[in-house]
Amino acid sequence: MSSGKARVLRVLIRAVLPVGIIAVFTLHGAFYTVAEGDAAVVTRFGRPVRELTEAGPYWKWPGSIDQVHTVSRRRNIFTTPETTSLTRDKKSLVLTTFVMWHVEQPLTFLQSVGDVDAAQTNLAGMVLAAKAQTIGQRDLTALVSINSSDIQFEGIEKAMTAAVAERALSKLGIIVDHVGIERIAFPTENLPAVFERMRVERQGEANRLRAEGQKVAQAIRDEAHVKSQEILREGKEEAAKINAATERRVAERLAEVYQRNPSFFRFWSSLQASKRALKERSTLILSTDQLFFEGLAEPLPEQPQKDSPPALGRSSQRGQP
Repeated sequence: MSSGKARVLRVLIRAVLPVGIIAVFTLHGAFYTVAEGDAAVVTRFGRPVRELTEAGPYWKWPGSIDQVHTVSRRRNIFTTPETTSLTRDKKSLVLTTFVMWHVEQPLTFLQSVGDVDAAQTNLAGMVLAAKAQTIGQRDLTALVSINSSDIQFEGIEKAMTAAVAERALSKLGIIVDHVGIERIAFPTENLPAVFERMRVERQGEANRLRAEGQKVAQAIRDEAHVKSQEILREGKEEAAKINAATERRVAERLAEVYQRNPSFFRFWSSLQASKRALKERSTLILSTDQLFFEGLAEPLPEQPQKDSPPALGRSSQRGQP
């Protein structure tokens, strides 16, 4: 009995084992995984049946019934060849652009181009057309200028990106993330004109700065002149007040001297007049009846003792001259 069971078991094993192995391989071939950052297209007998854009495990018919075509959805960057573009003011520019893109519709991508190199070749043609159109609508100063407010790099790049994005998505299944300007150059024949224009712009800017500086300097000079005139006016007013007070005090002292000793006042006045009239090494011819001669030759009349004030001189206690 035991030998019979063993024989039956061996028969079953021989029958089931191949089937099990075939089943394992069949099940293994029926499952596949879409990695993170990838997309896949499942075709059945060469005809697309499913488009997978999310990462994870999926099943398919085993063998050659269903085929899985994987596409990377990671961003790609490439540089377009140098091309010459004409601006609106008829200036030639040699522009090099770069393009950043990724696959959005894997089925359209596989059907239209199939690989990255073919996709970038098609994109380069689209970018060339968009670049010519966008640059042709703007002047040279939008790209090259000493005035930063004239530069329109951001607007130009956005316009080129928008012009390429719609066509790239519909025809290639690609999303164009950004079209940017990598390098700007000028044809050799245009360099003198470009440098001359830059020189003129810089000269204009220098003249503007000089004019502003002169305006500020003139305002400072005017303000300083006004302040100096105010200071001079205040000084003159103060000096006039001081002179008026001094003259008033002198007049008061002279009047006081005259009241005390009229003859001395006349004598002193005569000396002062002589001092003002005579200069260094001057010759004066006087008559005996002139005031100057009287003051020099005739003695002062005696003053009554009771009416005379204290003697004028160093011993005077009141300080008359």
